Amino acid sequence: ASAEAFKLVHSTTSHEENAGETRKSSNFSTFQLPCNLLELGGLNVANEIQDFLSSAQQQDGDNNDESSSWKQYLPDKINLYMTRPLTYHPDLGLGIIQHPYKFVDYQLPTKSASQMENGGTRNYVWTSETFETSDAFSSALYQASYNNAMNHFDATHLLEKQQSSGEELSVEERETLEGCRLLQSMIHDLDVKLPDYNTIGEYEWEVLNSIMPLLSESFEELDEDSGSVLQAFFAAHGSAVRQSVAHNTRSLLQKGGGAKVVAGASTSQHPNPNMISSSSMIKPPPYDIPNHATLQEYALQFLLQKKENIVTRVIVGCPDANHVLEAVHAADRLEVSEEEKKDAE
Repeated sequence: ASAEAFKLVHSTTSHEENAGETRKSSNFSTFQLPCNLLELGGLNVANEIQDFLSSAQQQDGDNNDESSSWKQYLPDKINLYMTRPLTYHPDLGLGIIQHPYKFVDYQLPTKSASQMENGGTRNYVWTSETFETSDAFSSALYQASYNNAMNHFDATHLLEKQQSSGEELSVEERETLEGCRLLQSMIHDLDVKLPDYNTIGEYEWEVLNSIMPLLSESFEELDEDSGSVLQAFFAAHGSAVRQSVAHNTRSLLQKGGGAKVVAGASTSQHPNPNMISSSSMIKPPPYDIPNHATLQEYALQFLLQKKENIVTRVIVGCPDANHVLEAVHAADRLEVSEEEKKDAE
């Protein structure tokens, strides 16, 4: 695979006239390869490239050798940049699975917005800290918001009134009853789905394309109290989803093997299935991730540890300033850890 890739160098080779001779020099210097904890093909290709370069440099000039024949086009060194260290596509980029996995832990509030206004103890906790110490779906903050929402939209008092009086409900009361039933059903369904979310993307897609249209079509407006209760529930539920996603992702990494692609997905659906190499299908091993380490820290350090021998750079997408700081801290902590190991030896 590496030899084939380097043959493409021929199209980027510059020909310079020098004393009546054509001197060929390569402008090819860098490969960018997607690689992360569950997509290990990039590291395999990087190893192939390094082996190919080493082999070509050791040739004795035999023009019949494939490596030697392309030696004139090869640079002395190739930069190997690893991309997507925190993003995993289980479908190999086929577009079958709409939302990729993210190797990310989240900071979750331990207090409601009203409680935070009063100050007090620590307000946030990392999802990595709660992996073994608490149930991902029954935090006190979320359960309080869930119970409050279910109780607020409980309209059984209207049915009791109808049964006791024997009178039909008014139009307004019937609309209130139907609205409460709809909201309770929606809240209950969201609660039941909590353990099944694997990506934040699928949750956000559901909110934007299912939940919001349902609310918009069913209610012209909500009273202030109902709006506040629903808002508090969605805030707490969003945090619970992030906890669920982070815990499911960590469990997936600890089990090894990667995620199952949805039914019907296969390499035959790729526009050019021959381009999918066996290296991209490497089965990931189980990872022993310490609970004190966030997923993003562990995933970045996994590639940074390969840096001296294989990886030149790890390219991280950072849409937020805090993400930049987290990436820098991950590198710093790795350097400190390696120094401690050397001192111990």
